[in-house]
Amino acid sequence: MSTNVIDAIKSDARTIREILQKKKYEIDVFQREYLWQRKQMEDLIDDLSRKFLSNYKSPHNRKDVKNYSIYYLGSIIISQKDGKNFIIDGQQRLTSITLLLIYLNNIQLEGEDYNEIKDLIFSKTYGEETFNLLIEDRKECIRALFHKRDYDTQNKSDSVINLYERYGEIDYLFPNELKDKTLPFFIDWLLEKVVFVEIKTS
Repeated sequence: MSTNVIDAIKSDARTIREILQKKKYEIDVFQREYLWQRKQMEDLIDDLSRKFLSNYKSPHNRKDVKNYSIYYLGSIIISQKDGKNFIIDGQQRLTSITLLLIYLNNIQLEGEDYNEIKDLIFSKTYGEETFNLLIEDRKECIRALFHKRDYDTQNKSDSVINLYERYGEIDYLFPNELKDKTLPFFIDWLLEKVVFVEIKTS
């Protein structure tokens, strides 16, 4: 492999916050659909929950989360082209994490322990919402989920149907023990201690 090729590839460990905050991602036309089924979403939530609970103890304060252990979610490959980020590998996990973030945003109560995570999901410019996953046929479904609205998946793509179904299963799969006072701790850990290895190439 030539030096020029090596120089064009960079890899770094990035937290979920670093990957998603104020970032936009697209996919090329050759990328496959969002294909995750219930089993993959269940495995993801179970792995994250067990890892978090292995660190969390009832007397902890939220600042203690910075000492919790890191959980690696594997690698994602991003190609940068014309100032845009295209997901080459990792679409399934990045999409599923986005669905989980939408769910967590929707169930947390705004108050003293509220986590501001909306800017990891979407941004608004001139009154228009744009989501971190800039995938045309999925944006209306994601918008409906974010605003807790029903969405008709009839005659929609497999990706859209899977998005809607996987989101609908999260509440059942997400442990009840993380839905009370532990929720802010879990969100802190998810954003700051769950890590992708981000591989960038031009």
